Amino acid sequence: MAKKITNITKNTQEGCYMARLMRAGKKYQKNFPAKKHGGWGKAKKLALEWVAEMKQELPPVQESTYNKMTSKNTSGVVGVTIRSLNLTRPNGKKYAYWTWIAKWPSCKYKGGVRFNVGEKWSDEDAFTLAVIARTYQMNDREKVVAYFKKINGKKEHKQILNKKMLYLDWE
Repeated sequence: MAKKITNITKNTQEGCYMARLMRAGKKYQKNFPAKKHGGWGKAKKLALEWVAEMKQELPPVQESTYNKMTSKNTSGVVGVTIRSLNLTRPNGKKYAYWTWIAKWPSCKYKGGVRFNVGEKWSDEDAFTLAVIARTYQMNDREKVVAYFKKINGKKEHKQILNKKMLYLDWE
């Protein structure tokens, strides 16, 4: 099996090899035109050399932060956040409410699975629901609620609440 070449792309429409790297959110790119460098083979060689050189100069690739606690996390659980949202009713009245959100890469909802704090759920219950959704990557809110009802007040529920770092004063 041939070794896969990464960081370069043959762009036949533009007549060049494109060499690309990304570090810490910043893109580095250089084009190597086949015509200018004496053919496709030489352009490819130069592109590979540039990539190798840049890899020596640039900092190493950062590890993925997926499922890792970062300093940005304020909830205590990876993939669980709280947001204040504003809602304007058709009558013009504006309302603010809080919602705990569970997100993960394969979640079918772009904004994540949300559990609003209010009449239906307390802050702790909404947090617990979001943690369950994130932990088990459940898109189906009914299944999340059913699981919550099964563990409510039990050891697992208390363990989830012990992870919570952010406590808000709702008054």
